[in-house]
Amino acid sequence: MQQFSIKNERAVALLNTLTERTGKGKTEVVLEALEQYDRKLRYDPDTERLIKWIEENIHPTVKPEYLGKAPTKEEIEAELGMP
Repeated sequence: MQQFSIKNERAVALLNTLTERTGKGKTEVVLEALEQYDRKLRYDPDTERLIKWIEENIHPTVKPEYLGKAPTKEEIEAELGMP
């Protein structure tokens, strides 16, 4: 099992407040918060719109040989006109 510790005082205070309010343990509060954040990121309408815009406007302009891989340092420099 991998563990982590929270070293931010504001985060610890908020976690303590939430455990007191809910009566749940710290692990449960953190897990629920992370799950909610994950759902928000997955289903955020702005994120969905952005992904759709990229798929429709950017993706078609990318050469097929570059799809699915990050450009190398040399490719970036060539694209930027760097010697």
